[in-house]
Amino acid sequence: MSKIAATLRIHEPVIPGEVVEATLILVAETPVTIDWVRWKLHGHAHADQNRPYFAEASQRLAEATRLHGTLTLPIRFVLPRDAPPTFNHPWAAIRYELRVDVSIPWAWDPHWSWQVRVGAPHFEGVIPHEPVVVRSTDGVELSLDRQCFVPGDLITG
Repeated sequence: MSKIAATLRIHEPVIPGEVVEATLILVAETPVTIDWVRWKLHGHAHADQNRPYFAEASQRLAEATRLHGTLTLPIRFVLPRDAPPTFNHPWAAIRYELRVDVSIPWAWDPHWSWQVRVGAPHFEGVIPHEPVVVRSTDGVELSLDRQCFVPGDLITG
């Protein structure tokens, strides 16, 4: 059986609502027949061992072919606009993983996975920048320079 090596080239962070472009490079030192190549993106969050998936995309990249040497395959998809940015903490996390599977007839199918870092979305000009002042009956006052914030924003007032 031939050993296949895989490399993923991707510009990070990827931004929600934008087109994500990556390149998958498969290298086989000896000839190997493959049935197909598939990628799958999983986005999941966890808090207290609860791990719901909230984003998923997949696509077959290649059909049956004989691989000897290098095979370069483009990966292209739009990350959902409401995808939250990557976050890592011992108590809660948001992570994205891009997994690649290769089907080889009559052999163990190799697979690889890479963590993909997702940044905060761009909301320039979409969110109103109107200041807000709130006063309570007991004399406490809160002042903010605007009413809406997105992940990664600096909150000032």
